[in-house]
Amino acid sequence: MIADILGERMGCLLFQLPPSYRYTKARLNAIVSQLDPARRNVVEFRHASWWNEEVYGAFRKAGIIFCSCSGPRLPDELIRTTDEVYVRLHGPKRWYQHDYSKDEQLEWTNRIKASGATRA
Repeated sequence: MIADILGERMGCLLFQLPPSYRYTKARLNAIVSQLDPARRNVVEFRHASWWNEEVYGAFRKAGIIFCSCSGPRLPDELIRTTDEVYVRLHGPKRWYQHDYSKDEQLEWTNRIKASGATRA
């Protein structure tokens, strides 16, 4: 893989899916089966149907990081499926149109600390 040239500097691979990509069991299985478990894979969904226990369980079993994100019409939750969490702050009401206040940033910081993650 081309990312291998980064060596130890390689972080994770982020896969961002479109808002039209709704949850189905078949789609979940396809995602999990195609990701290399030797990599730190993060999947960011843009449709709320993916926030469910079946997805969390499959990701935990496969070692895939569920990307928690603040975005319009998405659950405002921190989801931890591995020892690390990944969070993207896009804006709760409009995509990319929000300046997070210090209080909002502190709230996310506290969520991350409370999650028990060893890496964020």
